[in-house]
Amino acid sequence: MQAMTGDHPDTHPRKLYRLTRKGIRASAEDWAHPQRVLYPQIGDMLFEDYLKAKAQGPKYYRRKGVRFLRPFTAGQFLRDYLLGLGPEDSPKINPEEGDYGERIFFYYKEALRRAYARDAVAWENEQRLQKKETSYAPEEYAERLKWHLDRIPYKLHRARFHSFHNYIYYLKALGWVEATGREEESYLQSPEYPKAPPRRYYRLSEKGKSAPEHEWYRPQLTLYPEFTPQYFAQKNMERRRVSG
Repeated sequence: MQAMTGDHPDTHPRKLYRLTRKGIRASAEDWAHPQRVLYPQIGDMLFEDYLKAKAQGPKYYRRKGVRFLRPFTAGQFLRDYLLGLGPEDSPKINPEEGDYGERIFFYYKEALRRAYARDAVAWENEQRLQKKETSYAPEEYAERLKWHLDRIPYKLHRARFHSFHNYIYYLKALGWVEATGREEESYLQSPEYPKAPPRRYYRLSEKGKSAPEHEWYRPQLTLYPEFTPQYFAQKNMERRRVSG
């Protein structure tokens, strides 16, 4: 992915693996459930007891009308990123040079992972304080943060590039971003489809810089104010009525 696309410089290189002596000697039962070997206990409970308790415990269902919120929207991230602010520890770019969509999307997803990891460590700290324990020291905090980041998958949040590409369309329609004029050969062009669109760099326009922050929260609603939550609720109701 690094060499072919150029869009994901921080992705891991291709690594070749082989069995260790310990892996060769491991039993078939251990290979059938390696997670039980790695985590024989979850907290104070044996792994088997933990699974039984989870199976018998109350199931979590998403309540009707409740939505899961991200720590920041794609619009907010795009604005701060193109301003060169480096939101959520992403790179601080030159606002005049801008950047292209695929790379912005990659850093947006990485920013979501970092925010999720910080929330996880904050929750652990709250649990420690409730047990009358001291909160994490800076070194412990950094270690726990890395522990979570190593385990949070890139696709944890259901953000897809197609949706992100739509955001850029909204911003262009609003006149909030403009092409810098810099273009490069895109990954799609190089192997099979030379007529595909090139990689284009965008930056904030003066109109985008002066737009109120609350309009950046949901730029699609700024562009289409008639598409309110009530509008979509009515459409969903009509769709269910027809299908039922």
